[in-house]
Amino acid sequence: MLPKKFSWKHYLLIFCLLTLPGTANARSVTITWQDNSDNEQGFFVERTLSDDCSDGWEVIAYTGINQTLVTDVYKLGACYRAAAYNQIGTSAYSNVAQVVRVR
Repeated sequence: MLPKKFSWKHYLLIFCLLTLPGTANARSVTITWQDNSDNEQGFFVERTLSDDCSDGWEVIAYTGINQTLVTDVYKLGACYRAAAYNQIGTSAYSNVAQVVRVR
C-alpha cells in the first residue's frame, strides 16, 4: 500500500536556535522543527542568504524519518525552511525562520 499524499495537516514548524560554543569563531545555528507528518521518508532543509528570504533557496541537509534537527554554520541574516518528502512527493514548506542578532 502506498502512503497517503501529504495534506495540509502535515505542515512543519521550524525554529532556529543560535548556539555559541567555546569561541566566537565557532558559531553554529541549530534548526529544529515539529514533525507533524506520519508518512515521511525524511526531511530536507533549505537556506537562502537573500535579504528578503524570497529566492536563492538551496538544500543544505537531508534527514531520515523522525529526525528533526540540523546544524549549520552561523550566517547572520540566513533564512531557513524545511519540508517532508516521501515517494509520492513533497509536503508544503514550513514557515521561514531568519537568523537575527538579539541584543
